[in-house]
Amino acid sequence: KYITVLSDSETGAVIDVSEGRTIEKSSELITSSLTQEQRGSVKTISMDMWEAFAKVAKKHLNQALIIHDRFHIAKYLTDAVDSTRRSELSKVDELKGQKYNFIKNFENLTDNKVSSFALAYEKAEKTANAWTFKEFFRDFFTMKDYKLGRCFFRKWCYKAARSKSTFINKVSKTFRNHSNGILNYLRSPQTNSKAENVNGTIQMIKVIAKGFRRFENFRIAILFHCGQLDLDPRKNQ
Repeated sequence: KYITVLSDSETGAVIDVSEGRTIEKSSELITSSLTQEQRGSVKTISMDMWEAFAKVAKKHLNQALIIHDRFHIAKYLTDAVDSTRRSELSKVDELKGQKYNFIKNFENLTDNKVSSFALAYEKAEKTANAWTFKEFFRDFFTMKDYKLGRCFFRKWCYKAARSKSTFINKVSKTFRNHSNGILNYLRSPQTNSKAENVNGTIQMIKVIAKGFRRFENFRIAILFHCGQLDLDPRKNQ
């Protein structure tokens, strides 16, 4: 079951929560949580590539810049690498136990992991190809010039569409379909970092409570712990 969380990207404060992630629920969440004046003042929106969120944002916050979150973009790539690895696992023994070595950034590998990774990279052609595309795309986030970034993005998608990994092919298509939101990162490098921290707290709330029978109880717990409430009693006297 899904919930949709509307939060402030600057402070990380949860504004409100709705049950589900449909267009109807997301639309209701925005219109009930923000006044028309507040909606008109929103400048940027950081989100994943879920179609319902994009449609609602364009309808109610059409002046705001939609930015697809770097974390979710990276996840598409790491998932593609791992799916490719699993598809070759039965044919390449060297890939066994290499899941996290291919998901991690290369510079984070310890010395004793590098040699086994290098051997697997040499033997598993499709997995190596997918990993290389994942690593190359990291350069996109370092681009300071929008035109250069757009050129890099187009070339990457063109080459990725012809990758030996069918999973990277699919990612290329997804990226092309959401190119505006991805390229907008170069205009305003907003991320979901605070939202991801909130998600981690929400998971802890759920675990500590051992689950919730009713959504409304879950919503109240989230707003209490993540709404950045001012609980100083002296201000209420």
